[in-house]
Amino acid sequence: MQMGEGLDTGDMLIKRSTEIGENETYQELYSRLSDMGAEVLMDTISAIENGTIAPEKQDDSLTCYSPMITKEMSAIDFNKSAAEVHNTIRGVTGFAMLDGKRLKIFASALTGKTSADAANGEIVDTASFDVKCGDGQIIRFLEVQPEGKKRMKVSDFLRGNKLSTGKIFNQEV
Repeated sequence: MQMGEGLDTGDMLIKRSTEIGENETYQELYSRLSDMGAEVLMDTISAIENGTIAPEKQDDSLTCYSPMITKEMSAIDFNKSAAEVHNTIRGVTGFAMLDGKRLKIFASALTGKTSADAANGEIVDTASFDVKCGDGQIIRFLEVQPEGKKRMKVSDFLRGNKLSTGKIFNQEV
């Protein structure tokens, strides 16, 4: 990209696009984009050396400002839809309070299951760590980090922690 007067306003030299997977986290995407960026840089240098580069104007109407990520953005609100909770986890590593302690959630999956009887944020299946969200859909936690402990697969977490159905996230003990 060439330099312009504004923020990210210069002409594009070479552009690439990539799909983001349904369960891909920001760490996985970051790693993939790092590799992709190195390849694009090499292609750009080669095109400049060969004289085949053709700068392309950006469409400024497609730009948007991304605010700085804050801790508050990571707090999981189980009143939101399962897709929104899943995307929070994928995008900024979500956290919720369980028994007065912070639990970071690094990976999740949408189950396609629903629960009409459970409260939002309620654990509905202790064998697979399924939690009900605001739209009635169930989200499954796959990788977590309890406060003061290491990041781990949910299967490891469940071996050392007894959950009970009906326990609700973000409630005081």
